[in-house]
Amino acid sequence: PPVFQAWIADRDPIKQNVPTTDVRVLLTKSQLSDLSDVLKKILDAANEGMISPSEMFERLRSVAATMGTDPNQLKQNGTAKLSELGVLGEYLDDLPYHSEVLNLDEDTWKSWDGLAQEKFIRTLSTKLRHYQVYNADVDRWVPLAEGSDARDNVYPVPLEMMP
Repeated sequence: PPVFQAWIADRDPIKQNVPTTDVRVLLTKSQLSDLSDVLKKILDAANEGMISPSEMFERLRSVAATMGTDPNQLKQNGTAKLSELGVLGEYLDDLPYHSEVLNLDEDTWKSWDGLAQEKFIRTLSTKLRHYQVYNADVDRWVPLAEGSDARDNVYPVPLEMMP
């Protein structure tokens, strides 16, 4: 539920290169686990996509189907973006963040050379490793209410670590 809506400057007005905030997304263990699972499936598909670009998007369609979304949402013509597949939208839709993953489409993937594809895969792998570290970091899991169930504790995931 929305608590409040406000604006804040993310950079110092005088020294534009100095950030004034460190934006974090609060995720429960379950949400972090789901995000990690989806990212792992995207990573697996991307690794296969280096061999066969169309295979990557076929695998992502099947990921969408297993997650209960319509795999036909990703158009066969290659111009639809991963955001239209609906596998990560619930985590990223309302964030002040532009996801490289969600903006990827089949044509863009095919147009990238091997180095660009490998860089994309390395970035996803790094984020996935961070999720594993966050999950194991018991000291930083925060209860939102005194006496609340431990499953409802949240972890402050840096915005730049979102996929």
